Amino acid sequence: MTNESTDLNLASSSQSVVVMVGDLNSAGFYYSTPQLLETIIGTDKDEELTGTEGNDIISGLEGRDTLFGGAGNDILKGGLDSDRLTGGKGRDRFVFDNLNERTDTITDFNVNEDTLVLTNLFAQLNYNGVDPIGDRYLQFVQDGASTKVQVDPDGINGPFPFTTIATLENITTDTLQAVVLNEIIGTSESDRLIGTDGNDILAGFDGQDTLIGGAGNDILVGGQGRDILTGGEGRDRFVYNSFDERTDIIIDFNVKEDFLVLTDLFAQLDYNGVDPISDGYLQFFPQGLNTRVQVNPDGVDGFFPIRTIAVLGNVNAADLVVGSNIII
Repeated sequence: MTNESTDLNLASSSQSVVVMVGDLNSAGFYYSTPQLLETIIGTDKDEELTGTEGNDIISGLEGRDTLFGGAGNDILKGGLDSDRLTGGKGRDRFVFDNLNERTDTITDFNVNEDTLVLTNLFAQLNYNGVDPIGDRYLQFVQDGASTKVQVDPDGINGPFPFTTIATLENITTDTLQAVVLNEIIGTSESDRLIGTDGNDILAGFDGQDTLIGGAGNDILVGGQGRDILTGGEGRDRFVYNSFDERTDIIIDFNVKEDFLVLTDLFAQLDYNGVDPISDGYLQFFPQGLNTRVQVNPDGVDGFFPIRTIAVLGNVNAADLVVGSNIII
């Protein structure tokens, strides 16, 4: 069964609005929701919760809690009362669901890796805009060496004051951005997903999907299956999270504006080098007017075969540069 574009566009129950705070160039915005290996849930008491070496979701619930994510890409939810959150290593997400949560302190927010997720909080406020800072629903206030993240429940024309939901230690306001993204999610079948005129996240998951970003700076994640991806206008990101994904065709990759994001894929391969091409993990193979992006899971000295993860239509291999339009 194929979901028609009209079903998966604005009318779709699969679409939600994601409000994230961090640096738009950070890995946290590449929409690689971690595979959760462990769920750790607190109680209504004050307690200390520590994650594993893998990917965790840690929920403090009530009480003045201390949460440590540890290694891995973790999701930390302090819950009610004032909590102290430390993500640890990895690309962590600090989630705030309710304006009634007290002010949490985040000790190690990394603008290059971590994100603050306010999706459910802004849904509770019925906010449907695209610029929460301009609309005065959100502001960042410098407080010594730290930044206070503050939310106003009724925006620029309302009588209610700003409430501080989080203090980011050792972070300056000029390093933070607020980004509103429309999230459009497919199924295990072959879907056709079409983005809006704004900034979108399109995730196809399984099946042979067709993803069309449209206008805006979009993030396209084909997922499993051989997918056809079109970013459209804007600076788009085509994201690959696993070596097990099949070969996708990217119709309109713009070497001057778009990005191929292989961050999680190379993390899965435990690659820690700085030059994946010289190390034999990555190559760009010309094929007529197109370029095949190929990955070798064990590098120059390994025995596993190389695999094509994407075909970039009408792209010259010489125009692909790691660290520029190719992000590892």
